[in-house]
Amino acid sequence: MNFSTQQIEAIVQRVIGQLMTRGVDVRQGRAPANHAPAGGRSLHGDTAMAASDTALLISGKVVTEECLATANAAGRAVRLQTGAIVTPSGHDFIRRNSVIVAGFSQSDQVAATTGRVIAASCHAAVSAAATAGWMLDQVGCEREAARIAHAHPTQRTVCCVDVPSITACLLNRRANTRAAVLEPTAATEQLLTQMNPQVLVLESSRWSFTALLRLLKQLSRFGLNTPDGWEEV
Repeated sequence: MNFSTQQIEAIVQRVIGQLMTRGVDVRQGRAPANHAPAGGRSLHGDTAMAASDTALLISGKVVTEECLATANAAGRAVRLQTGAIVTPSGHDFIRRNSVIVAGFSQSDQVAATTGRVIAASCHAAVSAAATAGWMLDQVGCEREAARIAHAHPTQRTVCCVDVPSITACLLNRRANTRAAVLEPTAATEQLLTQMNPQVLVLESSRWSFTALLRLLKQLSRFGLNTPDGWEEV
């Protein structure tokens, strides 16, 4: 039986959805290495860019069009996790948008894939955390959110509270903590590149489930290292 590209993509998405309902996120982690394209070449036969260290990191076992689009990969060089499987829609996105695969990253080099969501009366955050596989703490106020975030300094944290400036202020009293208030319309990629805060603080009433889920997926591509040139005043 022959399947069209659209049918294959639909099957892949359906399998991913079924696995996620069982608590297994196949988009993260490491896949068998025999699925990986030959290192150092693009998926459409071109020589990969030499400056692979500047390429955008795409983590996950399954790379789809949605994954690449969310990562703003169009027109850029990307690195995939070793063993990543690119779906038909992912291949199409790469061809249509001149994406170059500049190399592959070992699983221990891939950024942390999950983190912690701290929510104060934010149903959208609770649902997004469950869908993305992030840990969840439900709190009653901004101060409690800051206390829990401080207790987990090595974990990416997103706080959804009523008054984000209070939580961010409390967090930033510690010199080794980088916390930033993030607006739904802000340039998240730029913020992560320049500051890479361990904690993002959001005003819960301004974020939808879809926007929060997109943010958590975006954050999964970044580690927690302090950016080069970042200095505390």
